[in-house]
Amino acid sequence: MGSKGNVFAISLLVAGLMMSGTAAQAAATSTTTAKAYRNDRVNLGFSGGLVTTGGVYGGVFLAGVSLPVGRYSPVRVGLDSGIIFAEGTGLPILLNITYNFDGSAGVRPYIGAAVGPVINLSSGTRTVFGYTVANPGVGSDVKLAILVKPGLRFNVAENLDIMVETAFGGLTGTFYIAPTLGIAFRV
Repeated sequence: MGSKGNVFAISLLVAGLMMSGTAAQAAATSTTTAKAYRNDRVNLGFSGGLVTTGGVYGGVFLAGVSLPVGRYSPVRVGLDSGIIFAEGTGLPILLNITYNFDGSAGVRPYIGAAVGPVINLSSGTRTVFGYTVANPGVGSDVKLAILVKPGLRFNVAENLDIMVETAFGGLTGTFYIAPTLGIAFRV
């Protein structure tokens, strides 16, 4: 069994190394694919949805921009602004941070946090469920928003994602929840 056994052992060793190389190549391809999806390009996003704050329902429309913290980083920082129609009309200016988890088949979960002022744009009075409520003057009422934003990104094209998200948290003592649907472009 001397020489035949040695040839067999060497053959197994070579086959094992070849398979290890193939596995390493597959792992590198997988990492490259994840890095390509998690590119270092600017994201522009637009979203809209429903809002409820303290039993008052309305809508939210936001536009934003985000940048990666580093090359191929899953962490992004950004700025969102838009308009909120709920207890009056507000202008949110939100700084946010998002962590993108690895996903499969073009679906990636993420978790984000946002903080910033929501500036009142309403003045005069309004009617809410039959009650007349006074709105302070424009800009005279600023609320602080602190939100958690879990969601899913669906990659539908090379530079285009559809996002489903539910932001919730506090808006100066009032519970805020806003399920939204959005779109993000990588430019």
